[in-house]
Amino acid sequence: MRFKRVFYYYCQQIKKYPWSFYLTFVAYGLGIVLASILNPYLYKRIIDLISGATPTIELSNQLFHYLFLTAVSVVLYNLCFRAGDYFVSYFQANVIREIHNDTFRRLMNHSYQFFSNNFSGSLVSKAKRFAASFERISDIASFHLWFTFVHLVSVLVVLFLNVPLIAYILLCWAVLYVCITGLFIRKKVTYDLLEAAADSKVTGHFADAITNVLNIKMFSSRAHEYESFKRVTYDEYGKRTRAWRFGNFQNTIQGFLMGILQIVILYIMITFWQKGSITAGTIVLIQIYMFAAFDHLWELGKSMV
Repeated sequence: MRFKRVFYYYCQQIKKYPWSFYLTFVAYGLGIVLASILNPYLYKRIIDLISGATPTIELSNQLFHYLFLTAVSVVLYNLCFRAGDYFVSYFQANVIREIHNDTFRRLMNHSYQFFSNNFSGSLVSKAKRFAASFERISDIASFHLWFTFVHLVSVLVVLFLNVPLIAYILLCWAVLYVCITGLFIRKKVTYDLLEAAADSKVTGHFADAITNVLNIKMFSSRAHEYESFKRVTYDEYGKRTRAWRFGNFQNTIQGFLMGILQIVILYIMITFWQKGSITAGTIVLIQIYMFAAFDHLWELGKSMV
């Protein structure tokens, strides 16, 4: 319920900039398809042409044709990514500004009793984290969720057309990987919330001690304040350590899943090559796709914890 309220307030500001929001995903999506899907496929065609072939004029013409297509692809995906960078910068900068303004307005609408019952340092820390969290969530949606989704769907389409068995294995593995990662994320959210609350207490204690430094010095309570602050930081240390250890355990499981898939796919490719079912270029293509998919999924898992 808490997350729904957060996203509700974010969405109120996102709706003010719809075009930059949608164009960000369009530009990055096209860039991913061109850079991570089309380019490796062109390399595959080049490798298939030169594997065991004798240089001829016709072969050279075909190679230069694919070289030209590769050059065009490189130019286009760079333009798409740079356009995406522009749109996402424009979108995030404006929405963060709107969130700061909306947060300030809502805070000022609270009663005096609300401010009396809350540490000013903690309120400032939470307000800044609320705006900063939008940038992180937006980056995860743009650079991790969207990149991973577009890449996986495109890879599956290409593999289903060329090597259906490997496509089915990758699809089943991806579903299993996402489900396991989702279970880890649901568990780790609890640890992250506790860590964030402890971090707010540390920031709040810092700010309130500095604000009341005159009273601390007048009543010679520096030793008491120091011991109190040490208890707050020790509590934060314990909660942060638990969150990090759980994240390390998640990385271990994800690493094993990727290693198992890599060995299985490599075995299938060697078997198919021995039977003459796939070419050397297809093997290279699948390996490029696999490593890129692993990179996207790994970064997605890390960004969600």
